[in-house]
Order: sequence, then structure tokens, then C-alpha cells
Amino acid sequence: MAQGNRRFGAYLRALRESRHWSLDHVEALTDQEGEPITRSLLSRLERGEAGVSAARLLTLARLYSLAGSELAERLDTDEELARIDFEAAAGLSSAELLQRGEEAIKNGDVKRALLLYEEAETHALRDGADGLSARTRARLGVARALGAAGRCRSARSLALEVLGAPLQPQERAFALFLFAKHSLELGHVPAMRFALLALKEVQKPWPTEVAAAAPWLEGEYLLAENRLKEAMEAFLAAVDAARAAFEPSSEALSLVRLATVCRLRSHPSEAFNWIERAKNVASQHALPRCAVKAETEEGRIHVVRRRPDLARQAWIRGRQIARNLGLNADLFEIFAELWRLARTEGKENDAKSALQNLRRLAPLFETLPRGSDDLAPMLFNEAPSRLTRRPTASAEGGRRPDRGPAVPAPAHSAMRRSNVYE
Repeated sequence: MAQGNRRFGAYLRALRESRHWSLDHVEALTDQEGEPITRSLLSRLERGEAGVSAARLLTLARLYSLAGSELAERLDTDEELARIDFEAAAGLSSAELLQRGEEAIKNGDVKRALLLYEEAETHALRDGADGLSARTRARLGVARALGAAGRCRSARSLALEVLGAPLQPQERAFALFLFAKHSLELGHVPAMRFALLALKEVQKPWPTEVAAAAPWLEGEYLLAENRLKEAMEAFLAAVDAARAAFEPSSEALSLVRLATVCRLRSHPSEAFNWIERAKNVASQHALPRCAVKAETEEGRIHVVRRRPDLARQAWIRGRQIARNLGLNADLFEIFAELWRLARTEGKENDAKSALQNLRRLAPLFETLPRGSDDLAPMLFNEAPSRLTRRPTASAEGGRRPDRGPAVPAPAHSAMRRSNVYE
């Protein structure tokens, strides 16, 4: 970080003050480090007036008993969020910040959600013992927002770290839910299944969102195992659970997956009916993220129905919404479909344009979205040896029939990760 960052500085100060340490005490604790943190340097860091080297970032992580990757992720995120008005959350309590973070997530505003959840965590640190539960909720919120931004590996790691702390049943249920969800996104099906089994042992009542989404996760697991008939039943149950819990987002996503199962079972007309229902729910409750998922699946259905023009129109609609919200994982998925369609139709210019957009998006991901096997060699043809694949389906316990395993993007410094929102 060449320059200081006020958000990150405020977080460092909250970490120190939550332990009741003075600046001099921190200097004494790090005196034997290769690059000690002097009193004056820490003061400038906390005011956002100085940058921090990678070595000193690791020193701070060890000092505050944090994973180095977590602190680096926090710094990266704060640098990205520096473009948002820092004063937007000023004067709000932890409870208000958490509530607004929830609203931002539901509205698809991932950047705002990250800002609010991070600010809530900083407030909770300052509150000391009284803010422990608020800090846990804030950290889970950060994990949730990171996952929505396509940083599934970071989201999963943060959820796992939270699980290592003493938790209330509702907090444990939500952490397990996030761990299972992002394990699935990373293709770690056995880990997802383990988390689902652990979730069933957690005392109820669970958070409303978890109770509504648990059947959906079960359906995702069955879909990953290519057990389509059972997956259909699970997603039908997920729709009922979401309605009972008044969770329209879970309902819409479950309807989209019902469409996916029908498409995979070669029932495109039935699949299209489910998509229409999903789009109605998304429109009625103003759920733009769900609308993107529905448009993406609708395009795939039109391809099966041999209506490429309608497929392209659906993906263009979804692309516009995803761009407005900064949903880069969805953008990548849509551009991948547009690239495949253009190649099938022999439209070289359209294929080239889609591939250029995919190359711009690829460095933003820790792990490329699933289904990128055919794209990976072209995205990283300048250094194919840097690509590594995850274990095969037999080693992983199966994967989605309609999406292949993810391929990690080329390694890059956590201190210089590209802006995920561009």
C-alpha cells in the first residue's frame, strides 16, 4: 500500500484498543521482529497517513492473532472501498450498520454491504466484550459479501475461522451455511456435505435465511452428485421452505435451480415455466441478483430449444444488471455463454469480444467460476503451466453435471489484487 487508508487504519486502531494496548506496548511486542512496528509508524498507520509493507502486515497479523491472508484481504477490500464515501456510515451504531448491511446484500449492492459490515466490525471491536456477538455477525456479513463479490475462497476461509470461536447456535448455523455454500462454489463437495451434516446437529431455531436455504443447499449437493430426480424433490422442498420463511430470494434461486434440473433432464418447456416463475418473484420483490441468475439460466434453456437469438437477448439483459451491481462472477458466466454461442454460430468477432471481456474479468477471481475448463487455456495461454486443476469428480465426490471444476486463476499478490468491482 503506497498510501495510507483510513478504513484500514481505523480497523488497526480498533484491534489494538480492544486489547487495551498502548502504542508503546505494540512497539515493545514487535521489537524483535525483522521489521518492527514503531510507535510513530503505527500511529501514522492508524490515522491512514502511511502505507504498510507485506512484511509488516504479517507482523501485525501475528500480533493480533489473525491469519495473514485475512489481514491482506481486509487491506485489499479497504483500498477498493476507498472510492465509496467513507463518511456514509458515520454516526451509526453496530446494530444499524448490520441492518443496513443486510439490506445492501438483499439489494445486490455488494460494495456498500462490505463497507457497512466492515464498519460494524470496527465498532464491535471498540465495544469490547459487549460487542463480541456484533463482531461475529459482522465477520459473517463480510464473508457473505465477499462470496457475493466472487471471492469464494476468502469467504469460505473467513467462515471457517469464525467456526473456530465460541458461537451461539444461530451464529454457528449461519457460519456452517456460508462454509457449505462456498465449499460448493469451489467444488469441494465432500466439505460441503460435511458442513450440511454438521448444520443438522445445530440447535434450532436457525436464522431465517439459513432455514429457508438449507433445503436449497441439499438440492445443490444432489445436483453436484448428478442425482437429478432427488435434486428436483429437494428444490421443490426449498421453494416451500422459502415461502414459509418469507425469503423471496431463496425462493427465486430455488426456482432457477428447478429450471436447471429440468433443462438437464431434457424438459426445456418445463424449465422455461420455472424460469418465468423465478423472474416474477425477482421482479415482485426487487431482487436484481436473482434476476441475473434467472436470465443466465433462461439463455441456456433457449440454447437447448435452438433459439440462439432469444438466448443472446436473455444474456444481454442479465449482463446489464450484473454490470450495474458489480457482480463479476455472474458477468464471467454470461460472457462465457456468449463466447460459446458465438463460436457455435461461427461469429468470430462476437467470440473475440466475449473472450476479451473474459480475460479482463479472469484476474479478479481467486478461483475461476465453475465450468471454465474450455476457457482456461485461452484465458491464460501466455502461461499454461500456471494452471492447476482440482481433483477429478471421483476424487471430489462428484460435481455438477452442467458445470465442470473450477480452475484457479494465476497467482497474484494479495497486496495487489485487482479491483473486483470494475
